[in-house]
Amino acid sequence: MSAGLARPGDDLRHFAQWDGARWIALGTGFRTGGNSMVVDAAGGLCTEVLTDSSQGSSTAIMRWDGAKWEDITGDFSIVVDALQPGRVSSNVPVTALAADREGNLYAGGSFYYLRPGQSTELPMGYVASWNGEAWAVLGGGFDMVNVFALATSAPGAAYASGEQPLTPEGESGFIATWHASGWTQIDPGRPDIILTMALDPSGGLYVAGQKKGTGGAFVDYWDRTHWTTIAGQFEGEAPAVFDLAVDAKGHLCVGGQFESVSGTPASNIACWDGNKWHALGNGANERVFGLAFDTSGSLYAVGYFTEVGRLPMDHLARWDGQGWHALSP
Repeated sequence: MSAGLARPGDDLRHFAQWDGARWIALGTGFRTGGNSMVVDAAGGLCTEVLTDSSQGSSTAIMRWDGAKWEDITGDFSIVVDALQPGRVSSNVPVTALAADREGNLYAGGSFYYLRPGQSTELPMGYVASWNGEAWAVLGGGFDMVNVFALATSAPGAAYASGEQPLTPEGESGFIATWHASGWTQIDPGRPDIILTMALDPSGGLYVAGQKKGTGGAFVDYWDRTHWTTIAGQFEGEAPAVFDLAVDAKGHLCVGGQFESVSGTPASNIACWDGNKWHALGNGANERVFGLAFDTSGSLYAVGYFTEVGRLPMDHLARWDGQGWHALSP
């Protein structure tokens, strides 16, 4: 597991890897960094940072190869610019990264452009892929869509989700799947905004986000034909789901801000076994923002918490299936 963190006083964002016993620094850090991180098929950590230049800030996509950081931005900005003629913003923010088993990296987000007859900039969603040598656009991007999340399944297949902020009905959700023939929107009338996604071993897709209108959190499952609601009732102050993770057996864990899930008491983290929800011990005392499983099935959580399972935990914790453990400095 790798994490981005700031050290007091040095104004840098640092990355570190836990080797099972201690933290190992990955380089010397960046001025900004890491809203999205993903480990690719070769074991490299990919993330994005913002860089400053005379032309303003722009996105750089970086990869840790085990010894050093490599800038793989390449022609990313040019590829993304080509999606919309007349694009004027020099800032190309990346909001999501994903990797498939074939070594392809996917980057998605939104940027701003001017259209004829308009005096204000509007959002434009895009998804581009990196094959290890060059970037390529997947289709023509998404008009009027902010991309929030990406997920990949079989080689060449990807999902993108986000919101359409300028529809006649106001904001609405958006989710589409990519195959070699192009993008296909899933359930075009779906109003809910999907903020995070995770695939299970069978290729089914778990999604979480906010319900249109009520603003309540939800978790749904897409079996590639139908939607099933897994959790439609989260309790607590401003309940929200921030991340999903699925293990090799297909068990789903959710992290966020909540006190219970579908009537099951659970503090900010919970697991779905395919039939019912379970708390993981006594949970976390504060919000959980990120989750990941390792190859042994241990679950790692990061967030604002200082206690997990009623034990001191400094924003990082590991669940081994029976209890919580701190990841000591």
